[in-house]
Amino acid sequence: MGHSMHRLLLAALLLAVSTLALGQSAPDDSLSTPAPDSDVGIVLQMAHLAAPDHSVTDPAKQLLGLLENIQKLPPLLEKLEKNHPASSYLPEAYSLVLNAMVTARQYDSGSFTNEQISQVSQKLAASAKKEDHKAQAQFVLLQLQGLDLIKSATSKPAQPQAASMPTSAPAATASAPTSAAASQASSAPADAIAGPLAELAGRFIQFAQQHAGTTYAGQAMMQAAGLYFEADANDQAVATLERLARDYPKDPSAATALAILVKLYDEQGQPDKAMQAKRTLVERFPDSSLAQRFKADVARETVRGKAFEFRGKSVTGQQLDSKALAGKPTLVYFFAAITPRTFTDPVVANLRELQALASEREYNLIAIGAEPEFATKAAGEIVERNQISTQVFLDPEGTLASSLGVSALPAVVVVDEALKVKDVLMAADIVARMKSYLAPASQPASAPTSRP
Repeated sequence: MGHSMHRLLLAALLLAVSTLALGQSAPDDSLSTPAPDSDVGIVLQMAHLAAPDHSVTDPAKQLLGLLENIQKLPPLLEKLEKNHPASSYLPEAYSLVLNAMVTARQYDSGSFTNEQISQVSQKLAASAKKEDHKAQAQFVLLQLQGLDLIKSATSKPAQPQAASMPTSAPAATASAPTSAAASQASSAPADAIAGPLAELAGRFIQFAQQHAGTTYAGQAMMQAAGLYFEADANDQAVATLERLARDYPKDPSAATALAILVKLYDEQGQPDKAMQAKRTLVERFPDSSLAQRFKADVARETVRGKAFEFRGKSVTGQQLDSKALAGKPTLVYFFAAITPRTFTDPVVANLRELQALASEREYNLIAIGAEPEFATKAAGEIVERNQISTQVFLDPEGTLASSLGVSALPAVVVVDEALKVKDVLMAADIVARMKSYLAPASQPASAPTSRP
């Protein structure tokens, strides 16, 4: 793995850690609107400033806006301390400000000094009653050491204007945004830096063991993995991610670790391990944005070899039971729409070319469109007017498509003569893809794959 990939993954790890924590501690304002100068009101203002403004669509502007807002937090914290010194929300405020400060430091090393962050950490430690807060006070000090070490291994300062808004979903893949501490490096760290990086990684792992019941345990393991990558200790980094996924199965950081492992396993030519990581991610965190990226892959892998079952009435009134297709392989063509408002010539052209290809290769062909039920009559008229012989059915909610692992249209599900699903293919030019897929053995053909 190249060093640039190390830094990219490190950036993903750092961002995932900071964004997991931001906003996790804030009072509930759902019952009433607190007065702006009350302790609750001040903390809610702080929580609002520490959250990205999703109404801003430009990632760079969104990031700059967040960094500007984070600078407004210390004065609000001072106001809270001065006006409400006995507030039970002070630990929550310290926690929120700490997370925001560290996030800012990752993009702009001059935003907050170590002394400023350490002072807030000390206040959190002194006021903390929750184990999470006690752990965070120590965790942040380790983070500062990590940021300083990484900064010493980089050749250029942060450029927040070029960074993307941190999000916990894409941050775990190779397309993740880069952090200030990791994005500008141009060469591998010297041995003098690699040693301390690996040593600090070990301290993060030790911290995770000592604070296993807190939300910072998983985050510490993420930091450790990132530092190992930065130190070019690839095997230890991967082992740490695997350990995180295994030993902290319900920790949100485990989802990010699994997503990174998918990428690493794919690059290492270990498709089975990559698929297992995807399955684990989808099973444990089914509602997470990271899981959404892999649900279709898992579904496609799951349906291979399973029976294809379908019963329905075509748009021209013909009944079909999939059992009637047995004895010959079948192509099931999924398309977006065929009704007049969205109808385009390529849909009909694809149907005709696929029908010719299916006849030539001795395949059955049926077509299923993502149409609302009220469009049945209109779709039937288009089929008849264009003299399409293929039976066309509707899947209004996309239920059948989803169950077969189809996540993009157009797509073709290949079913063998025993009505077992063989493959799922998706491509913008689905006809060309199928011609290549079904090419005779004597002709060069691309290997079967389910990836678009």
